[in-house]
Amino acid sequence: MPTIERALTIAAPPDRVWSLASDLEREPEFWKGSKAVRTLGVQGPYVEREVTLAFQGRLQRERVLLEPPRRIRHELVEGPMRGSKTVELVPSEGGTEVRVVWDIRLRGLLKLGARMVSRHVGEGTQNALERIRDAAEGRPPSV
Repeated sequence: MPTIERALTIAAPPDRVWSLASDLEREPEFWKGSKAVRTLGVQGPYVEREVTLAFQGRLQRERVLLEPPRRIRHELVEGPMRGSKTVELVPSEGGTEVRVVWDIRLRGLLKLGARMVSRHVGEGTQNALERIRDAAEGRPPSV
C-alpha cells in the first residue's frame, strides 16, 4: 500500500494544537475511523492501547510514542493494519502545520480493497485535520 500523506496549517499556537492532537482519549472525536480507544498501560512516553475501528468493529493494538511538543508516533502492532501513523507539528507562519504520514500494510481481507482503503484513510486523515483545526481555532466542526 502506498504511503499516505496529508498536511494542514492551523491558525493556532503549537501548544494548543499539541493539546488536541496528543489527547489520545479524544481521538474518536477527531479521527472517525476510530470508534473507541482503551488504554492498556503507560510506561514513560509510551502508551499501549487498543482501538476499536469503525470498520466492522475490528480491534487494532497500538503502541504510541508521545514526543512533546512535536511528534506522535502510532505503531500499529496487531490487527488489520501493521505499520505506523506519524503526526508531526511544525511551527509555521501564522500557526502550526500538522503533517500526518501513514506507512501501513493491510492484512487479511483488507488487502483485497487496498485502493479503496487507501482513499478512505486519506480522506479520513484530511477530515481529522480539519476537525482538529476547527477545535484549535475555536470554530464549530466543519466536517
